[in-house]
Amino acid sequence: MNKRYTNQAVYFRLPENGFGTADDSQPFLINCTGVAALDKPFATNRLKGRHDYYLMYMLQGELEAQIEGENIQLTAGDLILFPPEMGYAYQLKKPERMVYLWVHFTGSECAARLKELGLEMARMYHPTEGEELEQEIDTIHRLLISQPAFFFQECNARLEMLLCRVARYVQRPSQNVAPDRLWQSLYYLQHNYWDKIPVAQLAAMEYLSVSRYAALFRQLTGRSPQQYLIELRVSNARQLLRETNLSIGEVARRVGYEDALYFSRLFARYTGKSPRVFRMETE
Repeated sequence: MNKRYTNQAVYFRLPENGFGTADDSQPFLINCTGVAALDKPFATNRLKGRHDYYLMYMLQGELEAQIEGENIQLTAGDLILFPPEMGYAYQLKKPERMVYLWVHFTGSECAARLKELGLEMARMYHPTEGEELEQEIDTIHRLLISQPAFFFQECNARLEMLLCRVARYVQRPSQNVAPDRLWQSLYYLQHNYWDKIPVAQLAAMEYLSVSRYAALFRQLTGRSPQQYLIELRVSNARQLLRETNLSIGEVARRVGYEDALYFSRLFARYTGKSPRVFRMETE
């Protein structure tokens, strides 16, 4: 996609003070996003850093960078996060095409959420599925340009989603499967979890062999299809126990188990409590 970027552009949330502002009035706030597409030497020096967070994603070319005195090379596919007040500089020293995207953001929950996601500051990442990240940033660009109704709320929500995607792609590359890759079979499981569902049936829905389907399923969800089905059944059983007066045996049948004793043992294994105790504690 980066061939369409032809120059520098900045897209502000608040033009009068959106660049570099610290603001804790919301959990997440985008200050601005932008693109730098250059083919002539330039230098950026912020030795005292910024007042907000800075996500920088390289699409093409190379930059020589200095982060708190350490020299690093930024190349296509690299992503780096700068915290507030951290000094940095980077230069394009050769007349070669270079493109990077950025997002500047702030908010009261930024530090805690970045820590929760395991994203370290000033560490260079090379996430998989870079085109998807580019599209996410581009969507934020478009929202800030057009500013449709509720663009402010959507931009902030998309910022959090962007950070989650970055964390997923840099920390679990072996589990990186497009979310919609197995959508048909996952949808079927959600709406027919009480039925007998062989893995072969699910694999056929996605035009995959059983072994390939099982491998992709585990990469996407972190579970086997059988494990996913059991957890889905237990989750719905918990809801029935909380919200209805159905007997334990009837709850078991509703979620796919004819043997109430087997269901009770399975429920206890996954929740640490028998169905009867669970119901008593949630009444």
